[in-house]
Amino acid sequence: ERTPCRLAFSAMNKNELAFHVTFRETLSSAKRLVMNSVPKTDVRLRKLMAFGLHSHTPSEYPFVLKYSFCRRERDGQKIRKMAAALHLLQQSSLITDDIFDSGELRNEDRPVYLKYDVNHAIIAAELLQAIALRCVSEVQTNDCFRNAHIASKLLNEILLDAYVGQYLDIFNSARLSITLREYYRMIALGSGRVFQKVARCGALLAGKPDEEIHFLSKFGYSYGMALFIIDDAIDMLPARATGKTYASDLKGRRMRLPIIIALRLANRSQRQLLDRFLRNKTPREPRLEQVAAVIRDCGALKASLL
Repeated sequence: ERTPCRLAFSAMNKNELAFHVTFRETLSSAKRLVMNSVPKTDVRLRKLMAFGLHSHTPSEYPFVLKYSFCRRERDGQKIRKMAAALHLLQQSSLITDDIFDSGELRNEDRPVYLKYDVNHAIIAAELLQAIALRCVSEVQTNDCFRNAHIASKLLNEILLDAYVGQYLDIFNSARLSITLREYYRMIALGSGRVFQKVARCGALLAGKPDEEIHFLSKFGYSYGMALFIIDDAIDMLPARATGKTYASDLKGRRMRLPIIIALRLANRSQRQLLDRFLRNKTPREPRLEQVAAVIRDCGALKASLL
């Protein structure tokens, strides 16, 4: 007999498998797009771009796009090139995020800016974006898609939202007065609205009814917000568990949800330690692990995930 728990576990395994299958297919298409766009004579540039796509965390944009578009599994073939373009957009943002965050690890490997340098990393990110946007523009000439002009406009707006979100992230670094409302606006621009538009585009391109487009858009927004908050929390986990640099947000004094909540939940001595760390104006700056321990001990990490 299959209990509800076993059914739920089975469904989770099935969805996880579908996610990884979609990513493998998307990554293969993305690599072809990139290598077909870079001249074979530019060998060093091709190596740079190959590394930019190498061994990175599976991206969520293609998965959300595909299943917002699909009625049947085989429908995913129609949207694969567009999914590959969205992967390139997401990958370009990860390359620049590593520069902003001074990340030292990306999926158990060096980020592009450390493997090469900052200039090469920026060039790689810009090329990925250019190739992706060229694919997005081609959607308007594809007869198998509906609402192509609207979808193309939305996909181009993704970069605008993401860049404003990145600016707010940098602007709010170490700003102790940041409110939860300001934080949620920042992550809405950097993630929530991005996924909302990806889901909406998939549904529009498939010509789905307005009600389905509405609910898929809401799902995309909630999914994007949840991903950002979870990423905030796992920043406190060891690198061996995440494949990312430990506490890179803390090192950069990024005002993420756990530290914003910690400033509200911490006792006086804990808050003084957080304040000294964020202001970075004292000769005896608290160690990174001390700050992480305060965030965990005062309950802020747990509260961030509620």
